[in-house]
Amino acid sequence: MVNSGANIKNVCLESEASPAVLPPRQAMLSDDLSKAVQSASKASGVPACVKKVIALLAKEFLAIIQEKDRI
Repeated sequence: MVNSGANIKNVCLESEASPAVLPPRQAMLSDDLSKAVQSASKASGVPACVKKVIALLAKEFLAIIQEKDRI
């Protein structure tokens, strides 16, 4: 089973600064991309291998966003 976009959409990043000084930031995929990933994962006509690739790409995009936010 492929993880849906809902599982990877919101990831809270911990700030290196004190929480009292700087609140944690939210890294997320755009709503359009998140909806597309969810739609593809639910579609019965999409092969499992394609669903897996889409989910993995979404995870990689999220990892890139998180890394960019840490810089």
